[in-house]
Amino acid sequence: MTVSDLEVRRAQGDDDMRTVRSIREAVFIREQSVPADREWDGLDNECEHFLCILSGVPVGCGRVRSMDGYHKIERLAVLGRFRGKGVGNLLIRRMIEACRDDGATTVVIHAQLRTENYYRRFGFVGRGGVFSDAGIDHREMILSTGDGQS
Repeated sequence: MTVSDLEVRRAQGDDDMRTVRSIREAVFIREQSVPADREWDGLDNECEHFLCILSGVPVGCGRVRSMDGYHKIERLAVLGRFRGKGVGNLLIRRMIEACRDDGATTVVIHAQLRTENYYRRFGFVGRGGVFSDAGIDHREMILSTGDGQS
């Protein structure tokens, strides 16, 4: 597998959203034991969703929510057997690019503590203390995208 085998696209329609839900259920609910009522927070309709596809097979997803004055990347998930192969890297880059294209000058992510160094590679900087979300320790991280231009 190479990065050229991967495609990231915006999720569209019911079929794509079922796929997004399936990936999030596998990663967050089954693997990380996030309670279903916490994962399905009622905000999906307010978000733009992204799918990462490998040779026609969905392997990752994430969502972007436009907040008051910034954009927030949320629910970034890669199926276990595809981690460490560039899937998450391409997905996060495309999501940051989409935030910039939408005019965001600040992108926020609530990173699980074990992933802080991963997000630092993309320019995110930790802000504030540790907090628990669904029983998992997180830290807010911020990325300044400049003037919103690509």
